[in-house]
Amino acid sequence: MPRWDVASTGHLTTCSLISPELVPDDAPPNRGPTRLRPTVIGPIAPGQKTSRRPADRASPPVSEHATRPVVAPTAIPGVERRRIAVTVADIARLSPGVAPAVAATAVRLVEGFVVEGARDRTITLWGHGAQQEYADLVARTLDLARADELGRVRAYVTRMIDLLGAIDLPVICGIGRPAGVFDRLFGGTGRIDTLCALEDARAELDQLVRLTAAALDPLLRLRDRLSEQARRIEATGGDIEAAALAAGFLADHLSITQPALSQRFLERAMSLTRSVAQLRGDDPLRAAQAEQPLHLIAAIQEAVLVAMPAWLSTIAALTATASGARSPNPTEAGELQHRLQTILQQLKT
Repeated sequence: MPRWDVASTGHLTTCSLISPELVPDDAPPNRGPTRLRPTVIGPIAPGQKTSRRPADRASPPVSEHATRPVVAPTAIPGVERRRIAVTVADIARLSPGVAPAVAATAVRLVEGFVVEGARDRTITLWGHGAQQEYADLVARTLDLARADELGRVRAYVTRMIDLLGAIDLPVICGIGRPAGVFDRLFGGTGRIDTLCALEDARAELDQLVRLTAAALDPLLRLRDRLSEQARRIEATGGDIEAAALAAGFLADHLSITQPALSQRFLERAMSLTRSVAQLRGDDPLRAAQAEQPLHLIAAIQEAVLVAMPAWLSTIAALTATASGARSPNPTEAGELQHRLQTILQQLKT
């Protein structure tokens, strides 16, 4: 029967299968069967091919250092970076009352500037990205302010004001004096002073109420976009201000050692400061642009969706009553006229 024999070396332990069939016929009687010799696998040096050799042949030890390639240090040409000493207090002295976040940004800009590697292009583009971002944001804000949603709702509200302002309730109720022939020929035309004209106006006002109510959600989304633009403009203004303060600090810091660079930084500081002044001056305009959708939304919610339907239902009852035997009395006509003026005031606000 075959059996297993375990052979151990300094490198690897292997098992050999001893089989009777491997014993030659002419083997001496005093010798055992021929054994399979274990194969020793030693460490492989770089570039060395793998070989198999018997275990009884001693292999020379391989040095640990011989297997490690020698790596030479790599030298990269450049300029040694030297930070400019600056603190938030130094920036605050240039602009008292500056926001801490803006001052901290200015400090990072100064610390990131390398005097030895400075080029004209670096100074020319100092803060230019923030200025360009501000210009793009202003252009997009103007586009939003001229959005179709605002134009349509303004047209609806304007038409409502025209129709409501043309209604002459005292004349319709038979209390006021109707316009004479001279007034009709040379005065303002388009007065709604008959029941037929009032009914036509009421039908159009009903249609305007439905259209304006459908535009409420687009107005709310537009208001959110305008608010987001205002926040981004404010953040960009802080970046421009930080770049201006950093340029001013560097202009003062380099005034003796690098007068040419100092002059260039002074020019950039002045340009960036003008951008900040323009941005702050446009704050009221941007606030008004962001409030426009809110004013229209308030007019829609208070006048168009609440007061207007109730008033139109009363007008419908009035036309039905006026066409019958009973006409509205002066108190009823006065109350309707007062509610009409209130709606007009809400729409014009």
